[in-house]
Formats: sequence, structure tokens, C-alpha cells
Amino acid sequence: MQKNVEFQNHQVYEINQEDSVIRIAPQFGARLLDWHVMGKPVIYWPEDANWEKVPSVRGGNPILFPFIARHMVNGEIGWWIDSAGTKRALPMHGFARNNAFNVIPETDPSMFRMRFESSPQTREAYPFDFTFDVVYKLGANSLESRLEVTNTGNTSLPYYTGHHFYFSVPHDQREKWQVNIPCERHGRQQPDGSIPETPADSDTHALTKPTLSDMFHIGIRSPKISLLEKETSHGVVIDLDMPGSIPWYAITTWVEKTESDFYCVEPWTGLPNAIHHGKGLRHLAPGTKESAICVIHVK
Repeated sequence: MQKNVEFQNHQVYEINQEDSVIRIAPQFGARLLDWHVMGKPVIYWPEDANWEKVPSVRGGNPILFPFIARHMVNGEIGWWIDSAGTKRALPMHGFARNNAFNVIPETDPSMFRMRFESSPQTREAYPFDFTFDVVYKLGANSLESRLEVTNTGNTSLPYYTGHHFYFSVPHDQREKWQVNIPCERHGRQQPDGSIPETPADSDTHALTKPTLSDMFHIGIRSPKISLLEKETSHGVVIDLDMPGSIPWYAITTWVEKTESDFYCVEPWTGLPNAIHHGKGLRHLAPGTKESAICVIHVK
């Protein structure tokens, strides 16, 4: 069931499937705000969220498009150089999270589709024509997400997209949790934008591991990754191997500070600054569409 509700003094959409509930704000970058299953938070949203600066709120699931994280020119973040050699300004994580999406009706009440399209304003930063859909499908204990990119122009469209899931992990319980991300390599972005890679030293990491934050897990070897409480095995499993999906290039793990009541596990189709170094950069042909699909299961 879908309905409009007031949440923190703003009108948002609420979707229910049995004991599973999500809230979404299309007008704020298609932001998935939170997700509760049987009353327990799965996706974290702060009670004191600053709605004047939603893109900067630490919570929910900011959508990253057309680029992810830090792209830079000569070490200066927020710039990129196109194929013609023109230097262009584009916000970190792209502009999708800073813009309003339109709601596109679906016949399935468990599905919610939002759309953002190119405009004269987007072409200044990113000179391409596109349609970008964010689609959620809610189950009783699962949440499917689709990031659908369509090239509506007549030139190849370069992009890489992804999620920034803020999973609910109370900071005073963090030592009881771990992530399992089987991968071939680990990487970390350098000040010049490069990402050197080293062989992965482990598949499983405690959330208290200092080097886990801002780590890229590259060359995923398993269709499923997990964020679980060690003693109970409660938490989430993310299924990356979905029919019709393009490959997920990497998973990023991140937390802001020791007192943060969340931990981020982020499926990405490319690495930061891929527009320059090419790691995960996708080129979509005119008139074609592709989707990045994953499903979160609650345990």
C-alpha cells in the first residue's frame, strides 16, 4: 500500500508490505529516507535531519549519478574533463541527489518509480541527454532497487552510478558487527584521484577496523555480501546477482565518526574519478537502456 504522509514536517510517500515500511522523498533526490521491518530500523535516518540541506544528511540512501564520489582535476574535487577537453564543474556524487524527481505511476502497489531527466541546467555540467529512473520494490523482508539509465541523445553517454545505503548500526554496538565482502582487491582513493589496488587480505571485516572506512572492495567474488551482527547473524544480505543487471564493480564501506549510529555499505558500478581513469566507467550507446539491480534481504 502507498500513501502520502507527513514526516518531520514534510510530505513524503510511505509504502507498506506486511510489517515492512519504507518512506521516500522524490522531491529530495529520490531519497529513500528509512526502512523498518517489524518496527526495527534497517535503513537509518536521523531524528534531527536538516531538511534545508538534505543532500548532506547522513541517512537514508542518497542516489549517486552520473558520477560517484570524488572526481577531480589537478587534485581539485568537483571537476572533470570531457572528451573534447572542456573542464566542467559537477558536484561530488553527481547532481541527482540535489534534484527533484517525478513520480511515475506503477500498477504494482509494492513498486515505486521516480524519474529525473536531462535539462539545460544538467547539460552545463554534463552535456548529455538521459532519463534516469530510481525504482524500489518492497517485500515483507526485502527491498529491491533498480537504477535505470537511458541514453536519449545521439552520442555515447559515459556514467557510473550507485547507492549510499546508511544501515542502522548503533555506535555502541558496532564492535558486535561485521561485513563479509568476498573480493579480489582493495583500493583507496589518493589525493590526486588515482586508486591504487592491493590484493584483498580478508573477506570478513569487523566494523571497528579503522581502515574499513573509505575502502573499496573490488572484483566481487560472491553474488551475496552481508552486514551482520556476529552472535545472532541478524542484519542484511545484499544480493548483487540479479537477472537483467549490469555488473556491480565494487562495494564501498564507510562511516563518518565513532559516534555515528550507522554503517554504509554501498554497491557501485564504478570507482570514484572513473571518468578519468576508467575503472568501472560505462559507455551507453544512443537509444539504449541498462539497469543496475540489487536486493537487500533482512535476516
